[in-house]
Amino acid sequence: NTFNSYITPQITVVAGAPVKLQAIILPEESELPGSSTGKQGTVANKKAGQSFNVRVNLVDANWNKVTTTGYSKQMPDVQVQTPRDNYDVQPDTKTLVSGSETFGVTLKTACTQHVYAVDYDTYTPNYTANYSSTFTVIPTNVAGLQLLCPGETEDPGNGTYPTGGKSGAPSNQTAGIKFTVTVKLVDAYFNKVNGSPDVWIETTDIYDVQPSTGPLNTGSQTYQPMLVTASTASLKAMSTYYTSSQSPDFTVVYSTPTKLQVILPGETSVPGKPPYTDNTGGKTGTPSTKIAGEGFYITVYATDDFWNKVVDNPQGAPNVRITSVDPLMTSSLLPGDNTLNEGYGIFNMSNGLRTAWSTNTVCALDIDGSSPHLAASTSTIVRIYPKPAYYLQFSQYPSTVTAGVPFSMRL
Repeated sequence: NTFNSYITPQITVVAGAPVKLQAIILPEESELPGSSTGKQGTVANKKAGQSFNVRVNLVDANWNKVTTTGYSKQMPDVQVQTPRDNYDVQPDTKTLVSGSETFGVTLKTACTQHVYAVDYDTYTPNYTANYSSTFTVIPTNVAGLQLLCPGETEDPGNGTYPTGGKSGAPSNQTAGIKFTVTVKLVDAYFNKVNGSPDVWIETTDIYDVQPSTGPLNTGSQTYQPMLVTASTASLKAMSTYYTSSQSPDFTVVYSTPTKLQVILPGETSVPGKPPYTDNTGGKTGTPSTKIAGEGFYITVYATDDFWNKVVDNPQGAPNVRITSVDPLMTSSLLPGDNTLNEGYGIFNMSNGLRTAWSTNTVCALDIDGSSPHLAASTSTIVRIYPKPAYYLQFSQYPSTVTAGVPFSMRL
């Protein structure tokens, strides 16, 4: 048999009891009640620092919006959170109006993101929180370089260029030992941006060993500078086309004590100054000329390979003896052996040097025989002039002469 079809009168389907919140990313998404996800559309990438809107709905189990609840508090207070961005501009908590409200969000950290709609009041019922669709936050335009030293950790999203973007403080470095720094190309929020500009590292150490200039690799690269002067130092990452980045100050400490250094009057110690293998490095100036027998003081330092002064007693104070190539300087005329306290000692050459030479020197020796044995150091050449004439003296005369026969001698 064939039966006639029948169409019922129109039936109104109303939303069920409110049970959860729904987050819709605008403008790409829209609501699709009754579907498995309750929405449709694909969220486009967002740029760091770009504001966008999120619509939060109060819905039933099938994603139908509920406009009235019948509870003493008709609509919940809702907070939109960003679990993966600690530095976002988070909107204020709002009370939904007729089951819906729009929130403005600004994210700063470039990564895969989502937002989270939460019932933030204390009233019953507490509606189930819900995540939005995931989407990608990409870097905004390049702001400049970022330099990271050992002890510092990148922290994208934290701050606005050039302030922020990292945590921690640079750790101390040792003179003569290379260390690794990282340079990145970043946006205004310190998110890494792909790019390959040539970058070089400059330092406050005029005697440093700088790494070669080289390009970034997809926005990042490591470099290995070596500082040789024990002091307070800093680094700067530089590029022709982008803003440079300077590190905070950090301390470069001296390396292992290895040798002695003699400083004469007229000379000044210059830690870090090459060469490191002869007695011309580590100082500046010209020794003051002296007159034979004129007293003066010399300073002896315990240093590392790079002429940095040791400020602590290296495994006990080294015992030092002063010698000289001057043949007239007997041990009784030289200063007595003495220990270096906190890495240095002053020796009184009260008898000066006796021989009028243009190439006179003194030498400092570590004589204690214990470790570390510090290499001896010979001073720079010092010019010794004769003293003023004091008496006359005959020389080069014969021991026997004949009466009446002239002879010669030197006066």
